[in-house]
Amino acid sequence: MTTATQRSVQPDIQTEGDRLTRAVDAAARALRQLQAEDGSWCFELEADCTIPAEYILMMHFMDELDADLQSRLARFLRRQQMEAGGWPLYPGGAFDMSCSVKAYYALKLAGDDVDAEHMQR
Repeated sequence: MTTATQRSVQPDIQTEGDRLTRAVDAAARALRQLQAEDGSWCFELEADCTIPAEYILMMHFMDELDADLQSRLARFLRRQQMEAGGWPLYPGGAFDMSCSVKAYYALKLAGDDVDAEHMQR
């Protein structure tokens, strides 16, 4: 037999399920409001340092260099470099070795002098 005290501390499963259903329905409605007529969604891409670095690498690999774009991407990479010299995967993040290797090599391909202060850190 269940006592009144035991019943009052047990979660109301129906209420929890209702709350979850309402939350999922609200999220679906919000997404539908942002959906384009063709069924797609379009949001601004907030890239970490690997995407601009890989883009520089790709331009060189494909031999389709856009010097102005490369200059802007390299400037972005230099601004994102951490004080200790590496690069994070996201703004304010911790040092990431893979991201740092890509960013360094991209800057090297972009023409940064390996003896420059930011390339020596």
